[in-house]
Amino acid sequence: MRKICVALMLTICMSTAAVPVWAAEENKTEQNNAVADWDGFVNTVNEAFTDDWNEMKNAVKDLEDSEKTADDLAGFMEVMKTSTNTEYEALKEYQEQSVGEEGSNQKFIQDSYMDSIKVLWEASQNVTEEDLADHESEFWANWKKGRNERYDVIMELFYYLDDTELDENMVQEIHDKYYEDMILKDDTESMKRLQNGLGVPADGLIGPGTLGELKKWQKDNKKEVRGIITEELLDEIDGTE
Repeated sequence: MRKICVALMLTICMSTAAVPVWAAEENKTEQNNAVADWDGFVNTVNEAFTDDWNEMKNAVKDLEDSEKTADDLAGFMEVMKTSTNTEYEALKEYQEQSVGEEGSNQKFIQDSYMDSIKVLWEASQNVTEEDLADHESEFWANWKKGRNERYDVIMELFYYLDDTELDENMVQEIHDKYYEDMILKDDTESMKRLQNGLGVPADGLIGPGTLGELKKWQKDNKKEVRGIITEELLDEIDGTE
């Protein structure tokens, strides 16, 4: 049981999100034609992510302080589900409305965040104690996929776009654990290298225009679509790899 608790501390407590019921496929075309406010979307993400983060941190602490019985673990997994449902309810309107045109960086961000929530929710619905103990399980593979996509959005909003009011210490904790290879925007020479590789004006300033072009390049070249700039990514784009 202690092994399970350690695994939860290292991975789950920093990465939860969820969704109870998703919109039917036949409604998606109509929903995506609606337009939502970008600032409203970002503010909702700020609040929902922070609430979920705090709830899960408290749940992990409670689990650590408990006898770590099967009932304790079951209670923790229930918090996972309920906290993610709360986040979904907060973001529900953005299942039905688009915050940007197709191909824009805003739309890429919205799609990534909402997809990550879906993946995490689906992973949490039928998780078992055995799944948590086995880091090779399908649960962990799906959980990490959703977690990484979700964190990518948070990192991009905070470090590249200055478009979020998330607590700096919380974001720094995520950065230090998962994003040590991330090149930050004050490295203007790397930003120019990225822009030259993408064929856009190379002013060294990172923003939605450059990030949108990056994601189009990733999509066209069948790469993982994410707004995180690393040395490895720059090598791929400018052909020096």
